[in-house]
Amino acid sequence: ICLTLEPLRRDDTRSRFKRAKVMNAAFDLTGQRIAITGAAGGIGSATAKLVAEMGADVLVADLEVPNALADYIASKGRESSATSLDVTDRAAVEAWAADCGAVTALIDCAAICPFDDWHDDGWDDVATRVFNINLQGPLNLTRVFMKGMIDRGRGGRIALVGSIAGRIGGVAAAPHYAMAKGG
Repeated sequence: ICLTLEPLRRDDTRSRFKRAKVMNAAFDLTGQRIAITGAAGGIGSATAKLVAEMGADVLVADLEVPNALADYIASKGRESSATSLDVTDRAAVEAWAADCGAVTALIDCAAICPFDDWHDDGWDDVATRVFNINLQGPLNLTRVFMKGMIDRGRGGRIALVGSIAGRIGGVAAAPHYAMAKGG
């Protein structure tokens, strides 16, 4: 779905921008099988709903099984399955990829951004967890899914969702998160 924002005229008393105009779907994803991690909420959940509405079958995963999301996608007439997945566990990622079968795209939204004081005693353990999920997770997913895409000879797409914090840091983003998202 494409959104367009139009600036208001000076004499318009409404908010700074007019309500976004929703246009017809820009893409037809019918026949596509898309695997999405971090799908239990936020960007992952919204992405899964969006690609399902565009016609894709969607395979969703998160630490806690996103059953409600898979049910929603199925209610839209799309194939869907939900799985519990720890992206830091390479064997678990390989098993999920095998269960998914041939996918045309992978969208990795799995990430964490805890806001802990880095002077706390347990901060090193938290930082290790952030690095494992936000760095090792995408590596595990890419290595496994890319191989399948290449072996099938039809290619595919992989999107690793990042953060502006990885490029510019920031006060709001915890330092371990900014480092992990910056690679």
